Amino acid sequence: MTLRVIFFITLIIVTPPLYAVQITSEPNLVALAARPFDHPYEYQVLIKDAKNPIYRFDEAPQGMTISSSGLIKWVPDHSQTFKNSVSIRVTDGLDEVTQTFTVFVNGINQAQQDHILALNTQFNLDHTNEHINQNLMIYIGDSQSYQHLWGNSLFSGSMTEPHHHPRMWGYPHLSNHDICDDVLNEGNLSQSWLRGGVKGDGHVNQSSMKASWGRDNVVSAWEANCGGAAWATVFFGHNDGRDGVDVATYIANIEAIVDSLLVRNTIPILFTVPTTVAGGKWGSATAHALYAEYSDSLISLAQRKNVPIIDLRSGVQSAINLGIVANINEMLNDDVHIRYDRKSPSEGENLLHNRNGALNIAMHNLVHMIGYMFDTGCKTKPAIYESHITDKYR
Repeated sequence: MTLRVIFFITLIIVTPPLYAVQITSEPNLVALAARPFDHPYEYQVLIKDAKNPIYRFDEAPQGMTISSSGLIKWVPDHSQTFKNSVSIRVTDGLDEVTQTFTVFVNGINQAQQDHILALNTQFNLDHTNEHINQNLMIYIGDSQSYQHLWGNSLFSGSMTEPHHHPRMWGYPHLSNHDICDDVLNEGNLSQSWLRGGVKGDGHVNQSSMKASWGRDNVVSAWEANCGGAAWATVFFGHNDGRDGVDVATYIANIEAIVDSLLVRNTIPILFTVPTTVAGGKWGSATAHALYAEYSDSLISLAQRKNVPIIDLRSGVQSAINLGIVANINEMLNDDVHIRYDRKSPSEGENLLHNRNGALNIAMHNLVHMIGYMFDTGCKTKPAIYESHITDKYR
């Protein structure tokens, strides 16, 4: 008798979906603290090949929401200053995809407030905040990046609607002549607190310079500005990247600038380094990699020193991601230095992402940063400003 064993094999064929869910949009990478009425953070997640998608966060900062249609909204507060991680997951039951990014919040957290308050208090003891000519801002950096346009655009940006509060008053001087003269400036608010634009070692504002040059000249520049400055904006990096300066050296030089200002009770405001277009000395792969590392290290430095920092890098990239400009080249005159033109913004246009260029983004954020300092009480408004600054941050 023969035993016959018959095996039945069931073949299960799994047919893969004819599509794969894709996220086709790029995020907004920068937010302003406590600005619900004119600059709330928003990012619309756009997807392709998804049926009945479901959106959710794998990770998100407190207060951030995502709607059933993929619209992300957020009003960060000052405690969320610096980097915030976000991870989005989109699924439709058959497939899923994630997108992970970091949103930088421009703001003043409590540790920064406390530190800046101490600096400001001592500065006022040394100079008195009633002395307008001592309430100066100086710029320390590569002059081709901003030159005297730093001053011009600061004031045009701060006095342009919509909702740029508080108003900043003053006039950008091209030299130290008469800005330190009490007779000419007594009671004249149009010649108050910003000096920018002169090239030279005594002003720490020169073409093609690196952070090492700023380190060597910051003290003489500070002394040349009426014997002090309440604020100093600091921006180096493109020339360091061009010349392949390693991150440790670059940050050590920036830290030396910061320390020289802090010991003189001057508030440094740092700026991260945006990426240029590819190609050439400033656009090499090496330089681009360094810009990214410089920016991360600058943010870490600002956290260690409890000083303000404006993430210009994220602001520029957000303008590209959100389709405000096609590429970084639209923001630059020579593919390296930050462009500014004086075209008026469109009615209702959000100047954080103004098409006129990266410098407008820098100016816009700088105005908000100064406003944050006033509003949080870590920086004193001179009494003479009170009649002119009528709108406060909320």
